[in-house]
Amino acid sequence: MACQGLFSVHAVLSREDLKRQVARYRKANRNLAEQLRYYKKQCAAQKHKTRRDIQALLQKTYAAIADIVVEWEYQLKKKDLDDTVRMGRMELILDRHLGSENDLGEMGEVMNLAFDHIMDRMQQEKGIEFTIRDKKLFCYMVTRMVNESVRILLKLNCASTAGTQKNRLKQKISHYTVQGRKEYLDLIDKNNK
Repeated sequence: MACQGLFSVHAVLSREDLKRQVARYRKANRNLAEQLRYYKKQCAAQKHKTRRDIQALLQKTYAAIADIVVEWEYQLKKKDLDDTVRMGRMELILDRHLGSENDLGEMGEVMNLAFDHIMDRMQQEKGIEFTIRDKKLFCYMVTRMVNESVRILLKLNCASTAGTQKNRLKQKISHYTVQGRKEYLDLIDKNNK
């Protein structure tokens, strides 16, 4: 019975109809093959970009540690350095990697690489102005930096002031209707104090 049904379908289709249908299937398969090649190429390009971004993140992160190691060795060898010179040299390293009063340093670039240009997007937000200090604090919160470190880097009087400033930034982000509000709050985490 099943064979009869199959033959009856072929009997209904003419030889020309069968040729056209086979040509359509071949064309569809060719299109699928082209699409498959296209998406494989796109996937390979994305994988390559991701690897480059990860490598750049690692390079920037470990460059900071390498700079500190070099400075540490220098200061161990130069025992007669004045404390203000020691502090000044260390502040230059911290400013370069963790930001100064005027910029975010390497940390801003790392955040952009890690989170799809988040710092650039924060800069372009309408209805709210994020100061350099806000953006630095945001970066410190994303990296889960403890209040004592934040106090030192922002030159605050005490660690509790750092906690207060973190809360104010969270409230500032929560209060305004900014396009990236959910993403910003997710990154800094509600429990980040």
